[in-house]
Amino acid sequence: ALTDPAIYKSDPANAWQRLRMRIEKPRTIAVAQALAAWREREAQSLNIPRGRVMKDETLQEIIFHPPRDMA
Repeated sequence: ALTDPAIYKSDPANAWQRLRMRIEKPRTIAVAQALAAWREREAQSLNIPRGRVMKDETLQEIIFHPPRDMA
């Protein structure tokens, strides 16, 4: 069973649920969903662990303190 690739597939849309943090505001949940999905897609496309794309701590900082503008 461990050689079945389907076991290791993870859906980027559900990646935010693996984050260990309490999120209460809908806007914060939306940011978490978008960032976690982006990180998961990048990791899958590069075939590297998601922590190498961006650490959980960094992701949480961006989620709770998003940039104010594009600059």
